[in-house]
Amino acid sequence: MNTIVIPDVHHKIELAERIIALESHDGDRLQIIFLGDYFDDWHDGPLETTITANWLLRSAKANDGHKRIFLLGNHDLPYLYPGVLDSIDRCGDSPEKRVAAQSVLYRTNVSRQMRLYTELDDWVLSHAGITRALWSKYDGLSGADLAMDMLLNNKVHPLLLAGEDRGGNLSHGGMLWCDWGSFTPVHGVRQLVGHTPAAEVRYRDIHNYCLDTHLRHYAVYHHQADTQTGIGPHPHTPSYWEFKSLSA
Repeated sequence: MNTIVIPDVHHKIELAERIIALESHDGDRLQIIFLGDYFDDWHDGPLETTITANWLLRSAKANDGHKRIFLLGNHDLPYLYPGVLDSIDRCGDSPEKRVAAQSVLYRTNVSRQMRLYTELDDWVLSHAGITRALWSKYDGLSGADLAMDMLLNNKVHPLLLAGEDRGGNLSHGGMLWCDWGSFTPVHGVRQLVGHTPAAEVRYRDIHNYCLDTHLRHYAVYHHQADTQTGIGPHPHTPSYWEFKSLSA
């Protein structure tokens, strides 16, 4: 099963679906990892929010052979977890848009299908990444697991809050807020993130990538074949990322 990674959507659901269609060669099944930020864009309103919420619900229920993994972004918290509204850092939401999202998503299990991270071989994928100081302070992915458990119980872990570089009060932004310019790699941990937009895909220390380019690019992960059987897309070749331009 091939894996594709789609970064920050921000209502561009047609582009997200186009990526899936482009990579579904001859009915191939895909593992699709979304890096979060499904909601909010400049000058959007309740209509766009309703459309995206319906798409998210359909995607979460899809039974088309593809495996979809939905990661949380900072823009998604107000729409999916209204119980923490007064405890989180926010940008872009409004009462009207929150009502629009909840009119679609209330009493669905979409919020419980969300994750803060996922692992792909020896890579960790999340919305903004866990910078070195917070990885050490909160015991790496164990802290992220605790943060998700707390969120589902309407509590907010510091890993979900913004740092000073994004208008927050903390020294370091958490895994939904860490700006790529402030991200410090963790020794021995490879991370792929979105969140900080630019014209091109960026890397740091070769083993850390930022994929957010306003959905002009996405990623395909080529898995290493089984070296015993030769079964797989690239026999005897290490796994690697391919970053593709949507306009190509």
